[in-house]
Amino acid sequence: MKTKNTSFAGAAALLALVLIVLPAGADTVAGSLFKAADRPVLDAETAGLSASVDASSPGFTYQVKPVFKPAPRFQFESAAFTGTLFSLAALNVADYLSTREALKYPGVAEGNPFMSLVVNNSWAFAAVKLATTAYFYYGLKKMHGRNKTTAWVMTLAANALYSFVIYNNLTVIDKMRNR
Repeated sequence: MKTKNTSFAGAAALLALVLIVLPAGADTVAGSLFKAADRPVLDAETAGLSASVDASSPGFTYQVKPVFKPAPRFQFESAAFTGTLFSLAALNVADYLSTREALKYPGVAEGNPFMSLVVNNSWAFAAVKLATTAYFYYGLKKMHGRNKTTAWVMTLAANALYSFVIYNNLTVIDKMRNR
């Protein structure tokens, strides 16, 4: 119950403050807080406003003119590059899954000599695949900021390579199942 009374008292104090300050006007409140020399000078043309003098009230009244800014252009090239990076990540997942499936059959071995060291442990293999995927993603994203052509060539080459590796894995799995 005390919390409600406290929040009611706080709301009443805020309402009283608003009712006292608002009728006083912004110029009166600002004038009491700052000296005229401390106030920033407003350039009406730069702000998109038109200033007109009103004889009935002191100071200026401002009329807002709409300022039309063009919408930001959709960066298709950047979005397409990010899409190729996501496809590279998806191909890495497909490579992991197809390699794990192919290695279930007797007589099948990993062809990559570096990955053959970790492929027998599923957690180590997943960690290495995750680390290399993250490394490629962030490295190619950074390269794209510096040299777009090289980043595109590298990403498309990596996607083609992983596509071939997955195709090879699926071919091996199909041959082993049909044996």
